[in-house]
Amino acid sequence: MNMPDLLRASRDVHVLTEKPNTEDWGSERFWSMRIEGLHHDHIRGAVDELRSRWSRPIPKQIARSVKSVALQDALARTLGAQSASQIIH
Repeated sequence: MNMPDLLRASRDVHVLTEKPNTEDWGSERFWSMRIEGLHHDHIRGAVDELRSRWSRPIPKQIARSVKSVALQDALARTLGAQSASQIIH
């Protein structure tokens, strides 16, 4: 591969986002989420992808930390916004 090919190559971007509604510490405190971009649809997609890792019903010990709105807000804060609603508007 030459340099222009390397610069145009697509890469998956993963973000470490703090788990909402938990008191875990260390590496257990974060979810690794793949995100495609900064549009609010990308944030929703990243949350949906994370939630799809578990079959329904989601186990109780995990359910509190994978609520959709809380995860969207946590991911938005990781990306520098105050909340997901700030990105939507």
